[in-house]
Amino acid sequence: MVFTVEPGVYVAGKYGVRIEENVVVTKSGSRILSRDIDRVFT
Repeated sequence: MVFTVEPGVYVAGKYGVRIEENVVVTKSGSRILSRDIDRVFT
């Protein structure tokens, strides 16, 4: 099974930030698929 964890913080009328992690779960455990993705903040 694959799912996402998407915590977010928002300031009403100004801006917001959301970080998405893609996670795969198998019989042997779990792994974060998005761990190796470069994150760029501007």
